Amino acid sequence: MEPTPAVPPVAMAGFLWMLILGFIIAFVLAFSVGANDVANSFGTAVGSGVVTLRQACVLASIFETVGSVLLGAKVSETIRKGLIDVEMYNSTQELLMAGSISAMFGSAVWQLVASFLKLPISGTHCIVGATIGFSLVAQGQEGVKWSELLKIVLSWFISPLLSGIMSAILFFLVRRFILSKADPVPNGLRALPVFYACTVGINLFSIMYTGAPLLGFDKLPLWGILLISAGSAVVCALVVWFFVCPRMKKKIEREIKSSPSESPLMEKNVSPKEEHEEPKVALGDAKSPVGDVGPVAPQHRAAVEERTVSFNLGDLEETPEQETVPSLDLKETSIDSGEAGHEEGIVGPEGGESLAQVPREVVDEPSLETSQARLDGALSNLSC
Repeated sequence: MEPTPAVPPVAMAGFLWMLILGFIIAFVLAFSVGANDVANSFGTAVGSGVVTLRQACVLASIFETVGSVLLGAKVSETIRKGLIDVEMYNSTQELLMAGSISAMFGSAVWQLVASFLKLPISGTHCIVGATIGFSLVAQGQEGVKWSELLKIVLSWFISPLLSGIMSAILFFLVRRFILSKADPVPNGLRALPVFYACTVGINLFSIMYTGAPLLGFDKLPLWGILLISAGSAVVCALVVWFFVCPRMKKKIEREIKSSPSESPLMEKNVSPKEEHEEPKVALGDAKSPVGDVGPVAPQHRAAVEERTVSFNLGDLEETPEQETVPSLDLKETSIDSGEAGHEEGIVGPEGGESLAQVPREVVDEPSLETSQARLDGALSNLSC
C-alpha cells in the first residue's frame, strides 16, 4: 500500500472554518448524548432513589469523561475507520471532513428530537447510521465495510439478550437470598462487598484488556490483567466490609428510629414487654350478644387494672348431696379509657370455663357497686 501523500498546509488552511464548526457541533452532540443516552444509564438509579438528580449529573460529568478516555479508544477507532473505507478519501480529505461533520450534526439533531419526544434511543445507533448514510452518498456501496457493519448490528441484538439474562439471574439471587428473608438487611449488608468487588474487578479488566493507549495498558499481558483485577476486587471487598457496611448499618437503624414503619426490622425491635402490655379483653362467646360487637380500638394503649373479689356461695338447697360450692373469684378487668368498657365473669376454682358470662357494657367509670349489683344478678340466675 502506498503511503498517503502529504497535503500542503496552505491547501487545508481554507477549511479552518470547518474545523471550528466541527468543534461546535461536537459539543452539541455531547449535549444530546447527555440528554438521552446518559439519562438511560442513570434513569434506574435516580428512579429507585439511590442517587438524586443532582448527584447523577455530577457523576455522569466525571465518569462519562473518564470512561471515554479509558475505554473510548477502540470504539472511536471503529467509528472512524471501521465502518467506512477512509482510504478512498485520501485525495478528497475535505469531503471526509464534511461528511463527519454532517454525521455528527444528524446524530445530534435526532437525539435532541427523541429527547423532546421522551424516546429512549442509543447514541451508538445514531452515529453509526449517520456515518453509513454520508458514506453511501459520497462513495456509494463500495465505501461501506459491510462485514464490520454486520458485527455491529448483531451486537445490537446480542447486547439486550445478554443484559436481560444477567439481570434476571442477579434479581433471582437477590430476591431468593435477601428480599425473601424476614429481615433482609443483614443478608443485604453481607452481599454488599460482593457486589462492589464484582463491579470493580469487571471494570478494571475491561479497561486494561481493551488496552487504553493513553495509559499503556495495551502492553500488559493477560495474566497481569487478571491478577491486578482480582487483587483490586479483593481490596475493594475488604474496604466495604470493614468501613462501608458498619456505617450503612448505623444509618439504617437511625432512619428506622426517626421514621418508624411496619418493616421487619421494627417488628424485630418490639420488646416482649410491650407485647404483654397490650390489653387482652375478651369479647365474649360467639353465642352471646356481645359477640357481634366489634373490638374497641382506643388511640392510646390503656393501662389494664385487675381487681379480684372473693366470696362464698354457701350451701345450695337444691343440691341433693348438700355439696358446698367452693369460693369463686370474680375477676374484673377495667381499662382506664373513656371509650372502653369492662367485662366480668365467674371463674371456676380450677381456672376452667366461666359459669356465667355477664354481657359487656360500655360505661364511663366502672365502680365496685355496679360490679356487686351485676354479681347479685348472676347469683340469682344460678339459683334458678
